[in-house]
Amino acid sequence: MVGTAIVTDCMCSAVDVASLGITAPFLWLIAGLFNGVIVFLGQRKWAGDDAESAFIKALIVAFLVALPTPFPAFLTVPSGIVGMVQALRRKS
Repeated sequence: MVGTAIVTDCMCSAVDVASLGITAPFLWLIAGLFNGVIVFLGQRKWAGDDAESAFIKALIVAFLVALPTPFPAFLTVPSGIVGMVQALRRKS
């Protein structure tokens, strides 16, 4: 799910640059909704979260994707590593 958010954010940033910002409001809204739904459904199914927790996480991801700036690399890579370590600890 993190990969989906990062890839979608990169695609939106590239299209935003290519269109000189004309499509930005519409594009960021669609990307935020798209990722919010994916995170909500994924958290419910694979992480076993209740509806409220999954909705809060989906809102956070949708907001981050809808921001008109790309994700900084110095945040995404360490966050992915921390998430992987936590997932591996739960399985052990």
